[in-house]
Amino acid sequence: MEDFDEITSYLRPTRKNNMILGGLLAFAVVSFLVSGWLQSVSAEYSNDIKDFDFDLPSKLCRITTVFRMLTSAFSVLGFMSRKIGMWTLCTTCAAIAFIMSLFTSLVMLFGFTDKLSIILSILLILLDTCCITLFAFIIIAFVYQSLVYGKDSQFSLDINDPKALMMKNLLNSMLRVIPGIGFYFAQSSTATKSA
Repeated sequence: MEDFDEITSYLRPTRKNNMILGGLLAFAVVSFLVSGWLQSVSAEYSNDIKDFDFDLPSKLCRITTVFRMLTSAFSVLGFMSRKIGMWTLCTTCAAIAFIMSLFTSLVMLFGFTDKLSIILSILLILLDTCCITLFAFIIIAFVYQSLVYGKDSQFSLDINDPKALMMKNLLNSMLRVIPGIGFYFAQSSTATKSA
C-alpha cells in the first residue's frame, strides 16, 4: 500500500510535480534535438569520407530534423494547454523521427566501413532509444495527470478501488499516446460514453 501511495503522490497534478515533469520534459526535448544534431554531423562526416556521393543519410537527417522540431513544438503546446491531443501528436512525430533516425543510423552502420562511423551509429542508436523511452514515460505521466485532473474536478459518488482506478487511468494514458492511434481511441471512448 505504501508503494501505491508513493506512486500516486508523484503522479498527482500538483505544482511541484508539474515543475519536476516540466524540467524532465525540457531535458528530454533538448536531448532529442541534440541527438538529431549529432546524427546530422555524423551523416555529414560519413558522406565526406566516402569516395562516391552517397548523401542518403544527410537527406534522411534533414527530414528527421523536421519531425524532431514538430515533436518539440507539440510537447511545448501540450505542456501549456494540457490537451491530450497535443501529446498524441507529439508522440506520433517522435515515433516517426525515431524510426527515421534508426533507419539512418542503420544505413550509416552497414553502409560505411569507417570505424568511427560505425561507433557513432551504435552510440546514436543507444542515445535515441534512451531519449524516446524517457520521452514516452514523461508524456504518459502528463496524460495521466490530464485524465486525473479531469476526473478529480468532477464530483463522483462512485466508490472505486484506488489501485484499480490508478491502473485504469495509467492504461488509458498509455493507450492515448500510442502514435496515430490515440486520436481514434479518444474519439471511440467519447462515442461510447455518449451512446
